[in-house]
Amino acid sequence: MELVPDIDRLTQIFSNAVAPSFFLGAIAAFVSLMMSRLAAVNAHIKATRAVQIKTALRLEAAWHFVRSRAVPRLLK
Repeated sequence: MELVPDIDRLTQIFSNAVAPSFFLGAIAAFVSLMMSRLAAVNAHIKATRAVQIKTALRLEAAWHFVRSRAVPRLLK
């Protein structure tokens, strides 16, 4: 049994040892990218809902204003 392997065997050993770490790094980068895009989509959805709620509240307030002014005139 050879105690010190030759250079080709050492190259293969290091390659086999390092490859999984690069693969895990690529997976981590992909997951990070997907998380950041999901956060951007989530922020966009929240902003859209906020605009929808503001619009609904404005329409409701306008309806109440029109109604509060129109009803007394109709009751005269």
